[in-house]
Amino acid sequence: MNRKPLVDDSGFFKTIAVMIFCHASVAFLCINVMFDLFLFGVPLFLLNIIGLVQPHVFYRLTSMVINWTTPIVYGIPMVLSGTKVYADDVDILIESKENDSLLLAN
Repeated sequence: MNRKPLVDDSGFFKTIAVMIFCHASVAFLCINVMFDLFLFGVPLFLLNIIGLVQPHVFYRLTSMVINWTTPIVYGIPMVLSGTKVYADDVDILIESKENDSLLLAN
């Protein structure tokens, strides 16, 4: 399927409106993540400081919060924009998924 870009052959105002919407949606996603991290992270941090949560439990719970919020920021914009991911070696992608490592590319 060959999809046409949203602002291709459009006027000035539609292009500006699409850009504002795209930037605002990413900003709202980031605000959502900030809210989640504040709502769950700060109480966990305070409970860890006063000793009510053991360090390994704190690490596990904060990792769960980060794993919950990270795909919100990069996943939804990638899906809505129709981003394609190309990989030379699928085994590297599978391995990075299994051990929760970060895969970077340029």
